Amino acid sequence: MDKNNKTGYNAKFSSNRSGSYSSTNGRSAYNTGINRTVPRIADRDDKRRQSIRNTGYISKVGETKQNTSRNISIKTDNDTAPGSEQPVRTVRRRSSNIYVNDGSNYDQSSTNDKKGYSNESDKNKLKFYSKGMYFDYSLLFITIFMICFGLVVLYSASAYEGYMHHNGNSRFFLNGQLIAVGFGIVITAVMVYIIDYNWFKLKAVALLVYGGSVILSLAVLSPLGVDANGAKRWVKIGMSIQVCEVMKIGMIIFMAYYVEKYARNLKKCNVFIIGVIFVVIPGGIIAGITSDLSSAIVIMAIGVVMLFIASPKLSHFIILGILGIVGVLGAIIAQPYRLDRVRAWLHPEKYDGGYQILQSLYSLGSGGIFGKGLGKGIQKLGYVPEAQNDMIFTVICEELGVIGGIAVILMFIFMIWRFMVIAENANDLFGSMLVIGVMTHISVQTIINIAVVTNSMPNTGVTLPFMSYGGSSILCLMFEIGLVLSVSKRISDKSSQSLVQ
Repeated sequence: MDKNNKTGYNAKFSSNRSGSYSSTNGRSAYNTGINRTVPRIADRDDKRRQSIRNTGYISKVGETKQNTSRNISIKTDNDTAPGSEQPVRTVRRRSSNIYVNDGSNYDQSSTNDKKGYSNESDKNKLKFYSKGMYFDYSLLFITIFMICFGLVVLYSASAYEGYMHHNGNSRFFLNGQLIAVGFGIVITAVMVYIIDYNWFKLKAVALLVYGGSVILSLAVLSPLGVDANGAKRWVKIGMSIQVCEVMKIGMIIFMAYYVEKYARNLKKCNVFIIGVIFVVIPGGIIAGITSDLSSAIVIMAIGVVMLFIASPKLSHFIILGILGIVGVLGAIIAQPYRLDRVRAWLHPEKYDGGYQILQSLYSLGSGGIFGKGLGKGIQKLGYVPEAQNDMIFTVICEELGVIGGIAVILMFIFMIWRFMVIAENANDLFGSMLVIGVMTHISVQTIINIAVVTNSMPNTGVTLPFMSYGGSSILCLMFEIGLVLSVSKRISDKSSQSLVQ
């Protein structure tokens, strides 16, 4: 605003068009256009001044600029016009609220806006978030804490096993997990700071990830397949890779691409059926070739939930749910050992297959409210099989008690809540679907693991995310967290402001 202008308001818009509004003695005029010239009202003989195209900044002369993208921004001046003692009235607009302040009594420290940014730290926070530089530190911190907590619990649960079966090396499992975590940190950093999640939106990339995960799963039938505990579920390529973990990433990325591309046509039966086929193929491969029904259920749950979020027709999922129940029952009946697990679940004291469940329940009960103390558990000393893998939650409850078990559940709930916030505010449907896929993976796998440990469902081999031993699992989980943080980092200005309200 020019110093000679007593009453004029000079406004600029952050869209592709900019404009100005001025008023003198009851007359008003409005100019629109990019880089238009704005006449000075007090002195019409002066040269016409250029109205600079808006950059999204609101500024007061001599003060720090603050970004208010997508809103009207006003340039104000605190001086009075020559030959007049009347103070210039300053107008500031943030979001949809306009605040008028008397220039003669202007005090920035006392200015309160309707959003609650009443002090300098709040205004600095607004400046940071409004630049579109949002980053979900809450998700980052809870992930770091859960990984560190998992390492401590893993060492407690696996020290005896490592000492007895790995040449007296009580840190055998911990060392392997530390190496995987180190590689995982690098993967997460690359996903956040180098690789834009929109790269996976490309058709070629999405098909490559999906097809590569399917081919890798089929590779267990080749000489690359590794047989462990009577089942081939790993592929040896320099290091052992559990194929179901890679398949989960392939499912998340491809279904996000598919849903984003055909979102408007998912109500059509043929489009929905094709999507279901893409979901069933990986699940069928994992269940049929690797005999890992629980992982197959997790993989198919990821795809179905992503379709459910985007599809407007509930009837499709009622039919799909019925077919899914029939398919699971058929898979259980087809394999006798799965029927034995169901019988052991119903009556663990009568069948040999119920031994692990009984020991798990003993461990849960002996912990009490506050537990026996970290490292002082008894059931991990050869009584509970796979204490460092599927049954690590029993060690947590025995040593840290009910309080420790509830704390772990609350950590997962907090993480899932952060996923929901990021998915809701993502820039596009593709990013939102990526976050929903990761959220489904972690939540379903956590529910199944805790349900098995507490004998709420038949025993099945599903690890507890971030805590159970497994290099492939932690690497793939940290890749997924990197995807989610990449989505959060690119949240737009308007969405990022809403996150701090």
